[in-house]
Amino acid sequence: MSPRRGVPAGRLRNGTPTASCCHYCNWGIAPLYPPTRRDLLEVLDDRYLKKSTLIAAQLPLENWHAWIDDPTLADAILDCLIHTAYRLELKGESQRKARGIPKTELR
Repeated sequence: MSPRRGVPAGRLRNGTPTASCCHYCNWGIAPLYPPTRRDLLEVLDDRYLKKSTLIAAQLPLENWHAWIDDPTLADAILDCLIHTAYRLELKGESQRKARGIPKTELR
């Protein structure tokens, strides 16, 4: 989850992703460790009201605070995300399941 790990140096400027849209996929499927929480807050704070951030999650919004697992950082992170967000909540069966796409074709 940390933008500092595994990203070529040319794609970072002062530790912040330079892309106009930053996409976090599978938000909330693994624990968020303390250094990553701080990195995430730094990235979101730098992007706030300047660049787009897209989050794809199966974890319900009401569980994000508990997942972040640090009340102060959770408040700050969610403050950067929630108040200016457009929220699309999908319902129903997974389209992969509905269309019968085998897991081997998803990779």
